[in-house]
Amino acid sequence: MVQTRLGMGVGVKADVMAYLLCVSRSGQDWASISAIQEALGYTTAAIGRAVEEMSAANFISAPGSVDRHNRPPKMYRAEAAGWGKVLGLGSGMPAWGSWDQHFRFATKFLAWNVAAAGRNVTDYALATNLRSLSEEHPRALGTGRSDEEQPPSDIAEYPEFIERRLVDWENWVESNG
Repeated sequence: MVQTRLGMGVGVKADVMAYLLCVSRSGQDWASISAIQEALGYTTAAIGRAVEEMSAANFISAPGSVDRHNRPPKMYRAEAAGWGKVLGLGSGMPAWGSWDQHFRFATKFLAWNVAAAGRNVTDYALATNLRSLSEEHPRALGTGRSDEEQPPSDIAEYPEFIERRLVDWENWVESNG
């Protein structure tokens, strides 16, 4: 993301390019405008304008088929291999694209941690806050693997669940840039 912002300027187009490159690297072929919007936090209109302009300039691809209503699909992708060479990354492209979710989670988690520091927090209050945080940011704690552990139904099990998910999340973020 930093590299695309350096080369293209800070804005929606640089972030869309970085997202599409990361999504392509993670094995997904195409991303919809709504998926891009959810991952980046920009408005749907801003994403739509950016992808249309980037597609017209052949920076990204849009499929040539039409949907059942004869409207062009609103799916896009960036060729990670070609852009990886341009950016000097080769196959070292990170495989994460939903950094808005990760940053929001990390910010809220750290703010809550600072606010709770030095206070006597009951086990129930801790578990309730952790459950609320994980429900508010479900994608941040997930890596998209099908074998991910599901949240517990018992609130008392949340601190251990979150601890395990945070270790997985930390390892995932570290391995994906």
